[in-house]
Amino acid sequence: RDDLIRRLTEDLERARRFQGALLPQGLPRTYGSVRVASAWASCETVGGDLYNVLPLPGDRLVLMVADVAGHGVAAALLVGMVKTAVERCLNDCVSKDRIEVAPAARAVLETLAPLNKNRVLTLFLGVVDAPGRTLHYLNAGHPPAVIWRPGSEPRQLGATTPLLSYGIGLGPAPSAAVPFAPGDRLAIYSDGLYEMRDPAGNEYGRDRLVRALVEKRGSIEKVVEEVVQETRRHAAGRPPEDDVTLLLAEAATRPPA
Repeated sequence: RDDLIRRLTEDLERARRFQGALLPQGLPRTYGSVRVASAWASCETVGGDLYNVLPLPGDRLVLMVADVAGHGVAAALLVGMVKTAVERCLNDCVSKDRIEVAPAARAVLETLAPLNKNRVLTLFLGVVDAPGRTLHYLNAGHPPAVIWRPGSEPRQLGATTPLLSYGIGLGPAPSAAVPFAPGDRLAIYSDGLYEMRDPAGNEYGRDRLVRALVEKRGSIEKVVEEVVQETRRHAAGRPPEDDVTLLLAEAATRPPA
C-alpha cells in the first residue's frame, strides 16, 4: 500500500510539472503592440485549466484559455493535447491576408474524437490583429470574455459555438470579430475565478468580477493582482473548488519600437 501511494504521488508530481511546462513563461510581457499579464492556480496538484499566449508574424497575437471538465492526471494530459492541436494548425489559420480561428476548434474536436465520449471542454481562442485593430475570436461555451477601454462600458464576448465534445459540432457562425484599438483591454478567465465561495457558500460572482476588472485602475499586472487578491479575500481562506485562470491583455497606445 505504501508503494502504491508513493507511485501515485510521484505520478501526480510528474503531471504537475508537465502542466506547468505548458504555460507561457515570463509574464507579464509585451508582445509587439500588446502587453499581457496572467494569474493561474490549480485547486489540486494538477487540474484542467490551460492558457496560452503565442506571437505570430505581422504583430498578431494568439490568446487562449481552455477549461477541461475534471481534474487530475487525465485532465492535465488532455490540456496538453488541446494545446498541441491548436498550435499545430495556427500557421494554416493565420496568414498575411486572412485570420481564421474556427479550424483550431475543429482540430480540438478531432483530438477529442478517439477519447472517452464524456471528455468536454470550453475554449476561448482569440487572435489580436494589432495593425488591423481587430480581435478575431471563437468562444466555445466558455465564460464571456470582457473587452473595454478604461472609463468606458465593457462589452462581453459570449459563446459563438457550443462547448467542444465528441458528437457536438461547431455552430453555423463559430467565430466573430470586434474592434480592439490602442488602449483597449481584454480579459479572458475561467469560471473558477468568479465561483470562489466565502465560508457561507456565496460565490464571488461573474457580474462582480466584470465590475472589478473594469473599475480598477493602473497597469494590467496591477489589475490582475488586485482582482485575484479580492477573490481570495472573499473566500476568506476557503480553498478553491476549481482551477483559477485570468489572462489580461492591453493594446499599446504607441507602436512598438
